[in-house]
Parts: sequence; C-alpha cells; structure tokens
Amino acid sequence: MKVVVFLLSIQIAWLSYAEVTVLVDPSEVNTPKDSFSNTQIQAKAKKMEEAVVTSGPKAKVEVIIDSSGSMGQILAKNKTKMYYLKELMKDFFRARWKEKNLMGMRVYGGKKKGKCDDIRLAVPFGKTNIEQMERQVAELSPMGMTPLHKSLTMAFEDIKAYQGPKRIVVVTDGQDTCGGDPCKTVEEYKKQNLDLKFYVIALGFKGESESLKKISCIGDTSVVNDGDSFNKALNQIGKSINQKDNLQVISPNPQAVVHLFNYEGDVRKLFRVFYADSSQAVPPGDYEVVVDLKPPYRFGRFTIPPNRKITLSVVGDGNVRVNYFNKLVNVELLDKNNKAVAKFRSDELTSIATGKWRLRAFKDPFYEMIFPEFFVYPDGMHEFDINGVGAFKVNAPEMTGVYVYDQENKEIGQYLTGYTSVIKSGTYTIHVNDKCTFPATQVFDRKEIIVLPCPQ
Repeated sequence: MKVVVFLLSIQIAWLSYAEVTVLVDPSEVNTPKDSFSNTQIQAKAKKMEEAVVTSGPKAKVEVIIDSSGSMGQILAKNKTKMYYLKELMKDFFRARWKEKNLMGMRVYGGKKKGKCDDIRLAVPFGKTNIEQMERQVAELSPMGMTPLHKSLTMAFEDIKAYQGPKRIVVVTDGQDTCGGDPCKTVEEYKKQNLDLKFYVIALGFKGESESLKKISCIGDTSVVNDGDSFNKALNQIGKSINQKDNLQVISPNPQAVVHLFNYEGDVRKLFRVFYADSSQAVPPGDYEVVVDLKPPYRFGRFTIPPNRKITLSVVGDGNVRVNYFNKLVNVELLDKNNKAVAKFRSDELTSIATGKWRLRAFKDPFYEMIFPEFFVYPDGMHEFDINGVGAFKVNAPEMTGVYVYDQENKEIGQYLTGYTSVIKSGTYTIHVNDKCTFPATQVFDRKEIIVLPCPQ
C-alpha cells in the first residue's frame, strides 16, 4: 500500500465526519430533523454484497509536506503552522512504523526561494526509516513556493507500480502557486482503477471557498486551525490507511455528496458525509444512505455484515427536454464516445437512463448545437433551452430549391420550399429564383416561423 501526505492551511466552515471532511451547509445535515427524512426510498436501487479481502500487503504511504514560506505564519496560540507540523507528525510516523507501512516523505519549498522545482524525496521508502523521517521534519524551514501539482505527479510516479494499497497524504497551507492544476491531475489518476487514496490536511486556510475547492478536490480533506484539530485529523487518516473499505456508493455524478446514517436500534443518526467517488471503511451494522442529487436518492435501511462489502448503485430514469417550439429541432443523446444512443424531438419530455450524457440539437442544413456534458439523475428533470436562432419557411407554387446567403453573399446552404428551416438569428438573402428572392431578410430569435411567400 502506498500513502502520500500533504500539509495544507485552510480556515472555512466545514463539517467533519470520521475520516472525511466535506464542504456542506450545516443546515442541510446537522438538524434535529434532517432535510432528507421524507426522501422516497428508491425501489429500483441496486445493492451488491461481496467478501472483503482481509489479507494482502500493507499500504505504501507517501507523505507530501509543505515547507513553503507561508508555513512560518501563526496557526494558533502564537505558534506557527510549521511548529505544529513538527510536533504532531512525529506521532503519525511512529504509528505507521508500528503498523509496518512502507513509508516515504516528499518535501517542497524547503530549500529555495521562488523556485517551483524545489521538490525532493527527503526520505526514501522503507519500513525502518522512522528516525530519518523525524530528523528531516525537525530540520524543515519555511522558505519557498507551493508546487503542489508537480509534487502530486512525482508522488504518484513513486507509488503507482506498487502491488497493494497506495496512499498519498498531503499537508499544506495553500493552493498551487506554480501554475499547475492538481484537481485535473488527481481526477485522471482516480480513473485508473488503482487502490489509491488521497488525504489532505489543510492548515489554517483563509479566504473564499473557491480557494479551498482547489485543494479539497485532491481527496478526503480535513481543515485544521489549531493543534487539537491537527492531531485529530492525523489520527483519522492513520485509522483509515490500513482499513479495508466495505461500503461503496456508485452515483452518476461521482462528486455527489453522500449522507450516511447509522441505526442504534430504531434511532437513526448521521454518521458520515463523503463524496461518492470515495469508498469507505465503516463498522458492521445497520445503515441508510442518501445521495444528494436532484432529487435526493435514498437507499433504505440495510446491513453491512462483518468481513463483507456492500456496493450501492444509483439507478433509474430521469426526464430530459430541449425547449424550442413546435418540435422543430431534432435531438440526439450522445454517449461518452459521441455516439447517438437515442433520438427524439425538441419540446418532448423524454425518459433517459441515469448517467453522464451530451445532447446534439440540430435541424439540417443550417443549425447544430452540442450541449455540454450533464448528469441524468433518477426522477430528475433536466431542461435545455435553444436560444439565438430563428425559423423561416418559403412557400412557392411548386417544391423547388431554396438558397441561403450571408451578408457577404456567401452561400451557407440549400433547402426546399414548403419546409421550415432553423438558422442562427441574423440577416440573410433567401433566394429561390429570379422571380422569388428575399434580400436582407431579418431572422429573429423568436418562437415563430417567418413565412416568405413567392409570387404566384
């Protein structure tokens, strides 16, 4: 198993449950009568049970430590972030040593000012390197930049080939300052179906929530603002590193917030909040899950037996409608390979399976629009509007060709009289023949068809 640790500095209102900290409005989860109490239990929900593999190698853990200049700032009680890091990381390392984890430590920002290449594997991986780790931590001095993205990339390369659980722990007090995008990189790593988890300790972070999102996207994030919360976060990560996951929630949106409730007799209490892309290790017992989709999706009371893993899958159909008028536009549902898997018309309410999709709206030969990817949720309503286009039709005694030119007299397409065309709003010359032409025709963004009559 591999583990990488990063140290962060963050200060914002978050809720922390067990190993996972999630940015959630407390009014949604921490009320006597939680907002999901009346959520319908989904009869179509799927539950799979399988044995938990309890044997195998220990985790390989890489800890990434922030030694940038801002780590010299005060965290609490007139003590710096670096002070608390040095005091508390010793116990974390000793605990991993006792559990026989293969440990390594990477440091950034500790040697050079203003240099984004100041990254080093301070302690190579080993099971007996505890004294070396403690010595390296004791010698840390806040100095440089925050090349978080590049450090994550190096850590992943260090552990990706390990045949066992891989864990990366990041301790930092800020987002990347070297132009990298840790969120995008980690998302790609998670797609590789490796036993890989990321943990983040965010130290004294202050600012808008958008800044926090640029770090919390890495993995399970704990925001710490003093020594007690720092120590608690390290203990929670330590417990999680070698635990075998026994609960997984599969959602069409992997970033959906999952609310896990446990039962003590008939009393239901909130136990943990996490993202759907993070499998969990929880004690055997009776639970209930609500996935915060639109509408919320509820798995009724179920049991996690000892040494068994439960996988819950969100399934069902949602409703999709592309709004224009008179069902004039064709619509195709596109899968991840941009292959059309369903066809329907605008202004029709259509049932679509849960998943991630794109929509192509078109009316040949003049109009096409690809809508961005979106998630379909069970019983959800997903509507898209077609704007910036208009419709026209040329009526003539006999069916014949219609030629459309832009304002520079460049032909942009051909169609037929008697049929409605949809085109981007603007000014066009619409030509049939010498006796029937419509120069400087304004096509407006209106829900009406402009009728152009040719002379009889």
